[in-house]
Amino acid sequence: MKALILLCSFLITLSQSAFAQQDVVYGGDIQDIEVVGKQKYDRLISRGARIPNGEVCFSDKSKHKYLGSMVECSTQFEISKFSLTVQHCLAERAIFKLTFRKIEADGTYQELLETPLLFSMGKSVEKREYYVTPEKNITITPGTYYIGIALIDATGETQEVNFPLYIKKSFVIEKDSSKLQPVMYNIGLAVAGRKIK
Repeated sequence: MKALILLCSFLITLSQSAFAQQDVVYGGDIQDIEVVGKQKYDRLISRGARIPNGEVCFSDKSKHKYLGSMVECSTQFEISKFSLTVQHCLAERAIFKLTFRKIEADGTYQELLETPLLFSMGKSVEKREYYVTPEKNITITPGTYYIGIALIDATGETQEVNFPLYIKKSFVIEKDSSKLQPVMYNIGLAVAGRKIK
């Protein structure tokens, strides 16, 4: 799979590292990371097929470009947290923003997060799992949604953050645009919560 080349200024690199689990709780302000225990949730979206040693790189060149997935929700769902794995963060500090949009039939969208979900991470060579938790659970109705993240800012000599590479149809949104550009890779952003029957 080394022949895979990622588009839109995302890069593939190689790395293997240790695992840690952490939790991020953010509203409009950027806070520090807290360590929490594991909990069980239903998943709204699948990660896709993992490519061993493959990575997607968010860098200075890709700032404000969202990478995410379209989700078809067939029942009411209460979202508790978003989760993603970071292979390593080469920036001293990186700040990301999560967007969660309902896509209407005419292609327009409505941002569902009244308060922006911002999360940050410090420099690390270890693989870490992050949980981004909204201030309160989000309940969604059946429909089509877009969930993605963008690098907003980074500090340090090397401003790169690397995520595991998954093969799955996803979409990039350029800065100041609502157009969804399809790509065939993903970073494994997952949505956890519970189905409302």
